Amino acid sequence: FVADFVGFENIFALEGGGLKTDNGSVPLSVAPGLEAPKAAGLAWRPRMVTLGTGPFRGTVRGTSFAGHSREYLLDSALGPIKAEVDASEPVHVSGSDLSFDLPVHKAAQLSRIA
Repeated sequence: FVADFVGFENIFALEGGGLKTDNGSVPLSVAPGLEAPKAAGLAWRPRMVTLGTGPFRGTVRGTSFAGHSREYLLDSALGPIKAEVDASEPVHVSGSDLSFDLPVHKAAQLSRIA
């Protein structure tokens, strides 16, 4: 069970067809032609988070440079989101607001949430 979570930092239970958060359930962003997952939860590695486009909004609270990539910590209505992008992509400074996506097709489906 624990192995399901290794390497994933953006983990959400599913509730009523959406992501369960402290602020209630938030609808999933499901690509046209795909069905919503029937899993207990979904998890995204930071590299799977799309920055600059998508249905969610967040504020950059921190950023770090890690060799060929840049890591971001976002505050959002979903809670904290960790993202990692190629260092050649445009830089988002702390305090800036940006859109992001958690593409369902890039998520790991979890059979249970502790």
